Parts: sequence; C-alpha cells; structure tokens
Amino acid sequence: MYWSATSIPPTTPLPDAKQKCHVHLLRELHDVGEKNDSEEFLAFKKKLTHLLNDAMRLAEGRDKLDAEVFKHRLERLYIRMRKLAVVTHEDKDTERLRKRLMKHGDNLLTFVDHPGVDKDNNRAERAIRPNVIVRKISDGNRSESGAKSHSTLMSVITTMSQQGKDWFQDGRQIIKNHRDGSSQTVIV
Repeated sequence: MYWSATSIPPTTPLPDAKQKCHVHLLRELHDVGEKNDSEEFLAFKKKLTHLLNDAMRLAEGRDKLDAEVFKHRLERLYIRMRKLAVVTHEDKDTERLRKRLMKHGDNLLTFVDHPGVDKDNNRAERAIRPNVIVRKISDGNRSESGAKSHSTLMSVITTMSQQGKDWFQDGRQIIKNHRDGSSQTVIV
C-alpha cells in the first residue's frame, strides 16, 4: 500500500493483515547507524525508533485504555508513520528505509490493533529452524521435487503440531486416503 500524507490504511480483517518484523527493522537501523552518522539518518532513526517503542507501549497497555483513546493513539501512530514515509531524503540509507516504510508501513502496526499478533517473527523462525538444520546437515535436497516434497511435509507436520494434532497418526490417514483415491485427503 502506498500512502499519502492524509490516507488512512483500511481496516482489514486479521486473515488479510500482515505483521512485518520489528526486530529486523531495528537491527537494520542499528547496523546502518554503525557506519552512517549523517544528521539526516540519525534524525530518521530516532523518529522511527521512538515510533516503534510507542507502538509497543500502546499494544502492551491497550487493556488499560478506553477504546476511543486507544483508537485515537493508534491513528496518531499511523500519522507519524506516514509523515516519516512520505518525506524523501538525500542520504541513500535513509531513503532506502523510507521506501521500505512506504511499502510495508501499514504492516508494522498490525500487532497493536490485533492482540495475539507478535511484533516480530521469532516464533516463525524458531519453527523453521529444525528444517534449516536438516537442510544444512544433509547438504540440501538432490532434486527440485525432493525439495518441494520436504517443504510440503514440513509445512503439514508443523501446522498439525501447532493445532495439537498427532501428525504421525493423522498423516498416515491422509496418505491412506490419498492412496485409496478418497477425496478426503485433509483431516481438519
């Protein structure tokens, strides 16, 4: 979504909403700050860091606020984000990060509006870590179809595990149904 200074992102139901990782953005701000000490970048970094910290505080304190006060403060965060996103910069690092805000800014505050959504993707990264280790120690898959099969199986196993299902028993049933030509291949 591209913002203008006055546009307000549409309210979307959670299934369509995304959350971009704050940890990655803050890490990049830190890393760029290690080698870029331009006034323009430092001012941008300071404003964006304050905005992200304010978003975290608002998310943590949402239950203590009146609904209208919460809504007003969230709108103020979006306005601040837009103001950062629409002003172009001479500094290359600052301009690149500004463009990132233009492209993904509406996905940086989803966690504030939707309780239960993490501000980072640490849980997802931990979930795929075992698969990354398997790929590294096995020297990867030997074919594209093998890689696709592995990723599909790992996706099914992980999803079923997160749903509290016995992926071994249910997976056997899925395979049996598929082998027997049954139209029911997914156990919900």
